[in-house]
Amino acid sequence: MVSWSVLLADLEEVYTALEEGRHDVWPAEGTSYPEWAQALAAHARTPEAEEQAEWWTEVVRTPAALPPDHPVADPRAVNTAATAATHREEFPAELTARLQTAARAHRAHAGDLVLHALGEVLAERLGEPAVRVDVLRHGREESVGNTHLARTTGWFTTTVPVRLDLAAATPAERLATTVGHLAALPGGGVGHGALTRHGRPRIAAALRAAPPSDVSYDFEGDDADTLPLGTLLPDVAPEPVGDITAPHWTRPHAVEVIATTEDGTLRVEWWYSTALHEEATVRTGPCASSGGTPPPCTRRRPYARSPPATGMPSSPS
Repeated sequence: MVSWSVLLADLEEVYTALEEGRHDVWPAEGTSYPEWAQALAAHARTPEAEEQAEWWTEVVRTPAALPPDHPVADPRAVNTAATAATHREEFPAELTARLQTAARAHRAHAGDLVLHALGEVLAERLGEPAVRVDVLRHGREESVGNTHLARTTGWFTTTVPVRLDLAAATPAERLATTVGHLAALPGGGVGHGALTRHGRPRIAAALRAAPPSDVSYDFEGDDADTLPLGTLLPDVAPEPVGDITAPHWTRPHAVEVIATTEDGTLRVEWWYSTALHEEATVRTGPCASSGGTPPPCTRRRPYARSPPATGMPSSPS
């Protein structure tokens, strides 16, 4: 959404100036995308980034495999856009209010608590004391070199492996561990991708040896699909955009969980492959234990929403 904000604001500013006969308008620029890519590669070889290698190596050792309902020789080969399906849930407003209250009490983000609940479900299903989930983050970390990305357009979304340690005895202790781990993510998590792709061979090889998690998580927050429209472009065209991924496109994760809190209501989508999992498997996930909090299954209801691009965030960062 950051890219759309920049593009629409610049378009309106330039168009208005030209309409008034002015040719002296030059919208401010941020760090260019190629410059940022070069800075990221250089950052991977700095002592600061390499100090993170032990952290990330420990994280990627955490279990992250979700057994399929339909065993196949090559799960990646069948996990395509053509086999993708979605299960959607809308939770009661009172639950969303409780979520926001609990987040403030723990000095955390509401999305962190939803991630923790997902971890509780996965840990119970897998019988593991800790699980790993790939979390999508905005990736606009200005700690990388001398970069300024507030006005840079492009897709910066990064995938960060997160360890959810659920071995503690009480729900409160387990939640505190999750919140602490997320707060301690070095450099906002951008270092994992930098080291994996651009780090020294020994470090990069250790991180690449671990497969991605079978489950990803993306919390898009409030008004996730709301464009920052102005007076020049006051509304969105009603025509459907259609599919933006080819049917044979390989999805990066077996199950993708996307959560929003639009209009004060928590909504969650579970994207999965029918070639790997049954709908019942995904549908019962939300009803599993969520760290001592009674699951709201008896009061949730399916909802309709235009789906995002299969296997991808619904808007650029």
